[in-house]
Amino acid sequence: MFQNQYYQELDVLSVNAAKLRNYYVPFRNLTEAFEAKDRTDSSKFRLLDGEWAFDFYPSIHEIPVEFSAIPQLPLTKEIPVPSCIQNHGYDAHQYVNVSFPIPYDPPYTPYDNPCGIYRRSFELESLGDEAYYLNFEGVDSNLYLWVNGQFVGYDQVTHSNSEFDVSAYLKKGTNELTVLVMKWCVGTYFEDQDKFRTTGITRSVYLVTREKAGIWDYKIETPVDLAKQTGTLSFTTPYEGEVSYTLFDPQGNQLLAGTGKKEFSLIIEDCAYWTAETPTLYTLIIEAKGEYIREKIGFREFTIQDRVLYLNGQPIKLYGVNHHDSHPDLGPSLLKSDYYEEMLKMKALHMNGIRTAHYPKSPEFYELADEMGFYVISEADVESHGVVNLVGASADYNLMARDEQFGPIIMDRIIRSVIPFQNRPSIFMWSMQNESGYGVNYEQAQKKVRELDPTRLIHNERAAQPDLFRENDFSNLDVISRMYSSFEDVVRYCESSAIKKPFMQCEYAHAMGNGPGDLADYFQLMEKYPSFIGGFVWEWADHAMYLEDENGQRVLGYGGDFGETLHDSNFCVDGLIFPDRSLTSSAIEYRNIHSPIQLKGVKNDRITLRNIQSFLTGTAFSAELSIHVNGEKRSDLPIDLTQLAPLSEVEISFEYPQVTTADYVTVDLILFDNQGEIVARQQKMIQEAKEETTIAICDLSIPSLRVRQEQSYYKVEGTDFSYTFNARTGSFEQLNVDDEALLVAPSFIHIWRAPIDNDRHITSQWRQAGYEAGQWNVIAMDIIEEATSVTFRGSYRLGMPSIQHILVMDLTVTIDNFGEIQYDFDVKKGNNLPDMPRFGVVFPLKKAFNKAKYLGYGPYDSYIDKHYASHFGQHEQEISAMFENYLKPQENGNHWKTVKADIIGPVMYQITSPKPFNFSFIPYSATELTNAAHSYDLPEISGHYLTIDYKQNGIGSYSCGPYLKEKYRFNDEQFKWTFAIKVSR
Repeated sequence: MFQNQYYQELDVLSVNAAKLRNYYVPFRNLTEAFEAKDRTDSSKFRLLDGEWAFDFYPSIHEIPVEFSAIPQLPLTKEIPVPSCIQNHGYDAHQYVNVSFPIPYDPPYTPYDNPCGIYRRSFELESLGDEAYYLNFEGVDSNLYLWVNGQFVGYDQVTHSNSEFDVSAYLKKGTNELTVLVMKWCVGTYFEDQDKFRTTGITRSVYLVTREKAGIWDYKIETPVDLAKQTGTLSFTTPYEGEVSYTLFDPQGNQLLAGTGKKEFSLIIEDCAYWTAETPTLYTLIIEAKGEYIREKIGFREFTIQDRVLYLNGQPIKLYGVNHHDSHPDLGPSLLKSDYYEEMLKMKALHMNGIRTAHYPKSPEFYELADEMGFYVISEADVESHGVVNLVGASADYNLMARDEQFGPIIMDRIIRSVIPFQNRPSIFMWSMQNESGYGVNYEQAQKKVRELDPTRLIHNERAAQPDLFRENDFSNLDVISRMYSSFEDVVRYCESSAIKKPFMQCEYAHAMGNGPGDLADYFQLMEKYPSFIGGFVWEWADHAMYLEDENGQRVLGYGGDFGETLHDSNFCVDGLIFPDRSLTSSAIEYRNIHSPIQLKGVKNDRITLRNIQSFLTGTAFSAELSIHVNGEKRSDLPIDLTQLAPLSEVEISFEYPQVTTADYVTVDLILFDNQGEIVARQQKMIQEAKEETTIAICDLSIPSLRVRQEQSYYKVEGTDFSYTFNARTGSFEQLNVDDEALLVAPSFIHIWRAPIDNDRHITSQWRQAGYEAGQWNVIAMDIIEEATSVTFRGSYRLGMPSIQHILVMDLTVTIDNFGEIQYDFDVKKGNNLPDMPRFGVVFPLKKAFNKAKYLGYGPYDSYIDKHYASHFGQHEQEISAMFENYLKPQENGNHWKTVKADIIGPVMYQITSPKPFNFSFIPYSATELTNAAHSYDLPEISGHYLTIDYKQNGIGSYSCGPYLKEKYRFNDEQFKWTFAIKVSR
């Protein structure tokens, strides 16, 4: 049995690890510290990343017992550091959201605990009278460390730095590090986060050379005096020796220099304050005992007054996103360059906040957030969500939160998330945990964090789940934080006089698959209520990992694709960007909704623009403001954004164009950056066309139609067309024009959509109601033959065995002698049935139909509650551009509020309706999308599917959030609908 079973002991938090300190890297002199681009430029810093020798063991007990004393086993393989072993062919990926991946039996782990042994050698040309500290910035789930065969120590907490003084173990020449890493330890019970569960040295490893008995820990605070426009740099340290300091302004000019002991304060006149919009940083270099340390200083002060969040005296809103460390190639091992690219994308989408879900990041992440400008909620590495899945009364959300035996380990994890990053200006709030209940253990930790850092806010969303067996203490919490609150709850919180704290959504708008559909509604509430300080969308990126399919091809997988029996399927594929980091249409939706310059509204002959930035004028942008009629630009309006002050509005007058009641009139705002790239687009519809009656074209000079009946089929023949109509289904079996068959399968009337991820809680109701499998039954059919048209008038009922009827439908289909088809529906829904997914007609067209021109919302797909990525206008697209290839296939490609659409192929189908309709034109049917588990499971394309819909249910966030607002639901009890298809040769 493996010796030193620290990994199964609650009271062993670490062994021989160095005392916790704030993060910094020392430099050898002032010039090196000032000029260094990053920490690798320090001559006192040695990065040990790269290829390490490695071997994997399925069980810790397969390692020879003597290894604990003399870790000299030969290692036969190599693995990169940082990385996770699952991305390199060892063990297997497992995606779990809530459940613990091991039996709940703390502090014990399964006997067969998979592990890996790492080894790395490095040279020391000399070994001076200095101290050497070995740092591991993240090891999942724990580490045992040997240096030159001698045991040094043990540590855990996956997303936390582990530092060891290895001075006594090093030698001149070749030195050897050996690290044992286990998949599970007692910490596993506190790291039950919604993510792929991984193992390995997942973050950087480095050696730092230090002066012995030098400075170790210090704290920097930056209060501001708005009246005097000053900032104070307050420095305190327990170090007893003298500390010299040099402060440089943001342009690199030396401002102040001096010395102090234990503490000093510097007052900066005409101080340039730090914000996410203006991330201005000063540079402080401190020297103690010949060691130089650089800190980037942001002068800023966050306060709450009257339930409003202020930064430097200005109210701010949090337009944020939750960010996991996840990448299909890298697993959780994101480097600084990866963070940089992700933050660039966030900035381009107008995000100003990041919640580090659900653990602290590597130090370089926070330095980038300081530099690029983000408001960061830094979360502790604590989640014990799995307790809710225990059996019976044991399933208590607060089980570990109230059990005082877990108090020390919870306290340790929270303190380890605070002290290392206590000097980072980007962090404005500490988050105690995620989904781990509430109780005395968190109250004690919150009190301690307040003592350590009274300058930042404290967050604990699980205060929403108070311990019912005691009086709870919320005194150290600064916000009412909730996940996925309904719109009604948001209003209730914000309008309640009894609530004294601001309201925030640490998670909202579930961006899973084709979603979310409620971003605009939440944004409008943030704008309306000063006490609603903002929220963080769930989440940034889809989680997926590569695997080989049966043909040896690399494909992306989610939960259940890696042989795991316990998993949560594709619930990890829930981001605003795809695994390959390309943007979804939902990301563009977010970008446009959160535009820094808002098109607020139009009243009479005045257009109102609002700058929602708190600190910047509109100088960073140029804009095009224009009036469009039926998608065509009629006029440009002059606009000067440079004078648009923060949080202010401007009105612009315009002359209403000459239009008729049949026209659609919009005002469009396109925002550009200084490089001329579009950074947002907003639009207001200021006139919608009045409904007009669709009338079939008649021409007595064209020969009349011929009708032939074959059982329930009717063949209608004109001069150059023949249509086969199936009276039993009310649909066309085939459409022939100029002797060419245009359908690859019969058309059909449908109410089913391939469930989007946000339909997951209503899909079973839809299936139970027969929406997927219901069949049409014709009750009566009349045929009316006239000189220029043939009309089929039928009564139908949609039903399914064992349940009540779904729909009663009176359908009239008219075909005129030009070949135009007109549908007239009168539909009544059955009793006690859920909202319908959709209602419409599908035409499976030949692949030769490959382009669409339409007047409606595009170019991205659009729905009643998700259409802000798009705009109303004239669009022309290839079919390939109208389909979004989600890893888990689902409904997509719809175009809401379409006025007319032309489908182009061997002939052109022109679709019109008296009122706007929905249409999509994509390469797959709803059935094919429904049945495919992955995008690569979709069948070979056999046709191009034109869908013309009366209505669709909204998108929402119902996989995690509230159900759709009433106005977005397709719950019509009865409706009438008309549309027509004209053939143009």
